[in-house]
Amino acid sequence: MKNIVIAIIGEICSGKSTIAEKIKELDPNCLTISFGDYLKEYCKNNNISYEKNRKILQDIGQSFIQKDADMFLKDVIEHYNPHPRQILLFEGIRHTDIFFSLKKNFENFKSIFIDEPIDIRYKRYILREKDIDRNVVFEDFIKINEHIVEIEIKSLKQYCELILVPSAKPDIQKQISNLLSRY
Repeated sequence: MKNIVIAIIGEICSGKSTIAEKIKELDPNCLTISFGDYLKEYCKNNNISYEKNRKILQDIGQSFIQKDADMFLKDVIEHYNPHPRQILLFEGIRHTDIFFSLKKNFENFKSIFIDEPIDIRYKRYILREKDIDRNVVFEDFIKINEHIVEIEIKSLKQYCELILVPSAKPDIQKQISNLLSRY
């Protein structure tokens, strides 16, 4: 059996981690693969300070994509060392090149787009109390949201099998179960 791949796509603070947790409740053995965590480790290993500027992570990720998106994806997957039958849960797909590379390379590929309004996402951003997010006013959040990487995320919505708006209080567990039952 080949890996099942689930891509969770959404803008900053849309609820990607929350949806990932709900998927893990359905299958505790799934492996979460985070491009953000991979990039943070890359920065630490290369003495690049990103803690106070999210744009650094966005720009580094963008440079890897522009250089060779397929190789970047391969490096990230190898970093996590999944076993062949494991569900690979990609939390935070931000690039069309990565999205289509996953779709091309994994027969069992499903995608979920998290679509939350910007005001709800900003409230979550402030509440999560990460050092990188401190002292960001709404106008700054809008600028972060307008980075080329964040804009690219919005374009992926049209390709996703499932679109969730968590603040609308849908039965998320049921929708995810229905998506996974198609395998």
